[in-house]
Amino acid sequence: MVRIFEMVSDDVPYVQRIEECSFGVAQDISMWLRELSLPFSRNYVAKNDEGQILGFISFWVLKVETQLIQIAVDEGSKRRGIGSVLLQKMLDVSAELGIKEVSLEVSEKNRAAYKLYRKFGFQVVGKRKAYYSRIDGDALIMRKVIC
Repeated sequence: MVRIFEMVSDDVPYVQRIEECSFGVAQDISMWLRELSLPFSRNYVAKNDEGQILGFISFWVLKVETQLIQIAVDEGSKRRGIGSVLLQKMLDVSAELGIKEVSLEVSEKNRAAYKLYRKFGFQVVGKRKAYYSRIDGDALIMRKVIC
């Protein structure tokens, strides 16, 4: 069973490991600690019954919208619905706070993430050229209106 918890500083090294495996680079621990202290930043981890971190999500709740910053799942835990659970958490938190719109950027090359976002009703509304320097790729801008 997967449960969602607010991320705490002790989680950061495990989150960094998932981040590096997923994106090829991880934020410095000081950046993560800063992220955890920002009043508009929300950060959650998905853990199994043994307390192992299987994935994480980081997003900003701004005045008029929520912006997804990062979502990633441990390589050995992919395709088990963990990304969906994390994404649903972001949508639930946003709705509870009265936010009506959620946005994100996704690499055109990341078909799995694109399919996940489409499954949740996100629509492509634009493109950012050369947004991802590490992978030399463009980003699709996606939005979803929530009630």
